[in-house]
Amino acid sequence: MLACAKDKREDSAVVASSRPALSAQAAAPSSRAPAPGAVIEQATVHAIEKSCTSICERSQKLKCAHAADCQKGCIGMAIGTPCSEQFSGLYTCLLGEPVEHWECGEDGIAALREGYCNKEQEQTVTCMETKAQP
Repeated sequence: MLACAKDKREDSAVVASSRPALSAQAAAPSSRAPAPGAVIEQATVHAIEKSCTSICERSQKLKCAHAADCQKGCIGMAIGTPCSEQFSGLYTCLLGEPVEHWECGEDGIAALREGYCNKEQEQTVTCMETKAQP
């Protein structure tokens, strides 16, 4: 599901259907502060953490090289973004995909194979490209 870059930000990390797989780690660092004026309820944070724990289990089951990095990136991508609704939809879709639909991505994190959750990935990428401009 979510791809990441360790040293550079890649909004394309949340892969559009025209790109390969989407890895379970986020592009944005978890230390990124919420958007100005954003209020993140504790229940929302808890739900994101719970989703990321389940999503990141794929990296562990597949024995991906950087499985330990997944949780931090997954949470960081979904919190502090103007696209939280799209990430929620994407995470919901990812949670429904069995481990057989995943593989270890080039970044060492589980990546959803091509052909799954395409609509949700596209919506998330589109939102990030339009709303998360520096």
